[in-house]
Amino acid sequence: MEVTAVKKRSASANTVYFILLFTLVGTFTALILTSGPCETTGVTVVSVNMHPVLNGKGEKNAPDAASGKNPGSDAAVAEKSGSAGTGWITENGRTRYLGKDGKAVKDKLITEQGTDYYLGKDGVLVTSSAFIYDGKLLNADENGALSPGSGWQQLDDGWYFAGENGTLLTDTLKDKDGKRVYLGEDGRMLTTAFYTVGDTLFFAEADGSAHTGEGWMELDGKIYYCDNSGHFSHSEYITVDENKYFMDRTGAKIDGTPYFDQYLGCTDLIGYMESHFNDYYFKTPFRGIGQYEDHPEELIKPYGEYGEDGGMNCTGFISSLVKNSGGDLGKVEEMGLEGSYGAADSYLYLGLRKLIRYDKYDTVQDFLDSGNARKGDIIYIMPSKEDDENADCHLGVFWGDTPSENKMWSQTFYALCSVTEITYIYDIGCIYVFPLARE
Repeated sequence: MEVTAVKKRSASANTVYFILLFTLVGTFTALILTSGPCETTGVTVVSVNMHPVLNGKGEKNAPDAASGKNPGSDAAVAEKSGSAGTGWITENGRTRYLGKDGKAVKDKLITEQGTDYYLGKDGVLVTSSAFIYDGKLLNADENGALSPGSGWQQLDDGWYFAGENGTLLTDTLKDKDGKRVYLGEDGRMLTTAFYTVGDTLFFAEADGSAHTGEGWMELDGKIYYCDNSGHFSHSEYITVDENKYFMDRTGAKIDGTPYFDQYLGCTDLIGYMESHFNDYYFKTPFRGIGQYEDHPEELIKPYGEYGEDGGMNCTGFISSLVKNSGGDLGKVEEMGLEGSYGAADSYLYLGLRKLIRYDKYDTVQDFLDSGNARKGDIIYIMPSKEDDENADCHLGVFWGDTPSENKMWSQTFYALCSVTEITYIYDIGCIYVFPLARE
């Protein structure tokens, strides 16, 4: 085994060694005491307990030179803060806050020593401005300290009104400069736009005030009608100068007879059908109209909402689609038939009274061969009654992906709500089709 000899230092050598060590330590300590806070090029790291804009001496941190990287980027921040740093940093005059993961906090309020600050969507501390956050109007001073705003405030995207605690007024009317204006769901005053109060449709001018003056108004290529009260007609027929017009749910004039969904005021009916196609309606058991003729609301209870307590007849299925897509079942009730919106003939009469568009075909094959079938169109099957004078009618939705695909989505009394061919337990005399509006 080889042993390496180690020479012992003499006493005089040890003395020299400790003198040199003491001198180096003293010099290093002096440098620390005289150099001030440790800085890296372009970045000032500030204690989490220190004001984010003012340094320890109560003076503003001056912007530093660019680091060569995207200022304030997560990569630059992580590199210059040692990646594990947490707290405030200032780079090129922009202040950010690093979270525990070493990344800049974005779009969030943080609290330091009882004072709130907001980091914007880009992660930069917001200063000297007013803004909206979580339904409140907030004011940031030059150092970023937040306080609630109140009263009227104009921001880049419009006017807002806030109460004393900064909470925005929303979905309501408010006086401004002697005019009645409307604050939308986000609190912004509406301009050059329609809005509703209850069931009444109004139009806000460029200054927010409600449009007045009876007559026709054109906007973006569409025609609207305002009465002498400043109300715009919508989801109804009107007569002007002895001419009859239908105004859709948005107030726009429809050329000719309206489609099924236009007349009833549905919002994207086909979109609603497709998004609720699976379990929401499927599995719903049949519930006949007999005992519920005076209570049609009991016939529009899909499985997805009512579970085992649900139940629909074929018409109740259609009525549920109408109701849940924002349509007005009152217009079906207006037909005045027994069973109301639970009776299929109520929908047939919408067409026969020429309130909505419809087409009639002698056979299912004629319908499929026509090329007119579109997914979502409503189908009314009229039985021939030759073999059974008590044969009942049936309602469903055309569910083919092409005009010739023989598919219907409906609620039947012999099966749960499902998709089948366009067929019926009785011989079919003819079918009526109520198309939906298409762009």
